[in-house]
Amino acid sequence: MNPYDYYRIVHGCAGETRPPASPSGLKVAPAAEGRIALTWEAPADSGPGGDCYKIYRDEKPVGLSTGPSWTESFPGITPATSY
Repeated sequence: MNPYDYYRIVHGCAGETRPPASPSGLKVAPAAEGRIALTWEAPADSGPGGDCYKIYRDEKPVGLSTGPSWTESFPGITPATSY
């Protein structure tokens, strides 16, 4: 069993067998020095286990969130700078 599947079972996210609808309203905000916070709106009909989101960066999974938010570290980024 891979870590992603284990995490899904432990957090009650393994019951869903159909793909959920896509979330909407993605927002990005600074969380702290070198960190950003992502938030989004969950689909209305996400079904059981639909509140788990696999987070990707550069098409590679980096984590799993059990709610509509994620905070990520990016060492070296500076507040008030566009990237």
